[in-house]
Amino acid sequence: MKLSSNAAEIAARIQRWAHAVGPETARATLEAATVLTAAAKREAPSRTGRLRRGIAYQAGGPARYVVAPNVPYAVPVHEGARARTIVPRAKKALYWKGALHPVRLVEHPATKGNPFMTRALDKSQPTIRQIVERCGARIVTRQG
Repeated sequence: MKLSSNAAEIAARIQRWAHAVGPETARATLEAATVLTAAAKREAPSRTGRLRRGIAYQAGGPARYVVAPNVPYAVPVHEGARARTIVPRAKKALYWKGALHPVRLVEHPATKGNPFMTRALDKSQPTIRQIVERCGARIVTRQG
């Protein structure tokens, strides 16, 4: 099947477009992930610094990144936690460094959430929007 000259021209433009979109999109998403990671580290609460150090981006495929903390207590910090009773699993009592004596159980109060990732995304939106606009402009310029 032979394409008309108009269809062949359109096919060639689509091929050039696809060639430019891939690398530009990959670059833009990496830049956006870096911006969001930095914002999340600024917004995260810090008692020991472990939560902040645990925030990173990870590639989730071509031009896709996941920005998240990799510490087990990140979700309760972000979302909050209900009041609960903590009991020993393997021993008869709980003990930790600084405790005066072993205890049978601990009543842990509810904690209010600190949505640091949400705040980071909200504060990063203008910068991420600029990154996307620059990406689009570079793609369009290459097609001209």
